[in-house]
Amino acid sequence: MIANSHLYSCEVTHTRFGEKKHSFKNKFFWFGLDHLDIKSKSIELGIFLGVDKTSIYRYSDSDHFDFNKGSLKENIQHFIYENGSTEEVSNFKIYTNLSFLGYLFNPIGLILIELKSGLTCAIIEIGNTFNEIKPYFVSPDCFEEQNFTYTTQKLFYISPFIDHRNYMTFKFKKEQGGFNLIVEDFQKLDNGKKSPTLTTTLQTKEKSFEGRNLLKLTLKNPFNTLYVIFFIHYHAAILYLKKFKYYKKTELAEYQKGALKWKK
Repeated sequence: MIANSHLYSCEVTHTRFGEKKHSFKNKFFWFGLDHLDIKSKSIELGIFLGVDKTSIYRYSDSDHFDFNKGSLKENIQHFIYENGSTEEVSNFKIYTNLSFLGYLFNPIGLILIELKSGLTCAIIEIGNTFNEIKPYFVSPDCFEEQNFTYTTQKLFYISPFIDHRNYMTFKFKKEQGGFNLIVEDFQKLDNGKKSPTLTTTLQTKEKSFEGRNLLKLTLKNPFNTLYVIFFIHYHAAILYLKKFKYYKKTELAEYQKGALKWKK
């Protein structure tokens, strides 16, 4: 058992608002990996899980955002500096899917970062099906103890059925035995009020990082990453048939900023 890294069983709920409504729930699981455990490779579980080597589950720094600065920690540090902070990274924990049988897709990931000053910040990674990933920086000012609330304009093509000029509010809350992450997608109206478009709620339950727990979660959620990408397209087809407004990738290009190529 590894003390600082964990596994998380997850349930995600999507609720769309407006004249046409749509909602669904899905279950999957996440890895919560401590940087020091990754660096020491203490998370490795033989052929079942490896760091930068062939295995059923595979962790690699290159599966996350890359500014060509070397390791993920060095890229995190660069991104923090780019966002106007002079803070230095002490350690971090990344919540993410891992590559399964060579395939990986991460619609969202979270990195909680411990700074040498004792403060905490975060990076939210959003991925789309166009091989793009966009990181959002959550400064220490957004934190209250271990929790944070962060609002930003999206400026990223996440879904063809949501306007990428919209705004998002992320609410992260530590709970006993896990955490909750709520993402609220909304339009800002001329009168200053919000018009909600979509709310996504992620609820997690923490489990110890052990081979038997990973086996149980794998059997319970087989082909985890393939499952995620399948249901994204499945529900996209439903929204298309329901005739939700569709935004082409080429539309509103000036509102697509800061995206990086994923899986180079």
